[in-house]
Amino acid sequence: MTEPAWIEFYFKRRSSTVLLSTPFMLAFTRDYVHQMIESHSNAANELRAAALARLNESEPGTLCAALAALLVVGEQEDRTTIQTLLAHGNKRVSDAARTCLFELKKKF
Repeated sequence: MTEPAWIEFYFKRRSSTVLLSTPFMLAFTRDYVHQMIESHSNAANELRAAALARLNESEPGTLCAALAALLVVGEQEDRTTIQTLLAHGNKRVSDAARTCLFELKKKF
């Protein structure tokens, strides 16, 4: 099954720009993801599935984009998978995982 174009665009565009370590960028990313999922039917589920699949990739930008999406559309059961990235060798990824887990903890 191919992904919708908007999901492909999200990961292509966001993989080089996601930075969750500042409050401004966190808010910007959260708003951006909310706008995307409000514009498409079943978008939250589709984006969540795509983000979880990308957590198996190695490119730090892709991992950060996936974590940014999951901080909005992630579910409580995703936390275990996300926790594995806390020990990632790239600080940007481990910081994004920490932020994602914090946001999910607030959500649930």
